[in-house]
Amino acid sequence: MALDTDDIVAIRGVFNEAFEVLVLPRFDEIDGRLDKMDGRLDSMDGRLDSMDNRLDSMDGRLDDIDGRLYRQERTTQELQTEVRAGFAAVNKRLDDLSGKAEALGSDIKELYEITVQLEHGTVTDRKFAKLSLEKRLLTLNAELLAVAKQAGITLPR
Repeated sequence: MALDTDDIVAIRGVFNEAFEVLVLPRFDEIDGRLDKMDGRLDSMDGRLDSMDNRLDSMDGRLDDIDGRLYRQERTTQELQTEVRAGFAAVNKRLDDLSGKAEALGSDIKELYEITVQLEHGTVTDRKFAKLSLEKRLLTLNAELLAVAKQAGITLPR
């Protein structure tokens, strides 16, 4: 059984009719879906662009914050250095004052001991005992200055 031209034309017509009825509506449906997907993708592109802009803005803000934080850290380090230097200077002064206070305490103790000896008459120099109070004080002062000079101590006047 051989197909003649009329049979081929008839088969072609049935095939074309079936194609139009079965396949083309499905293509139209797929095409509609693709159009919707294109719309959604366009919408997503817009949202992604918006997110990119927001991220760029946030990146700029983070750079600003980093700069401010760096400046704050430098300021903090500088202040720490100044405070440490100030404490070192204060400690040195306190050490100096402590030494001077100790020396003054020793001097006062020594003067007290001399005064006690004078009051109890333990100083053996009889000439000294016969001097007036003013001359005794001047003599004691001169001796005290001499002893302080030997010790390398400068007494307040």
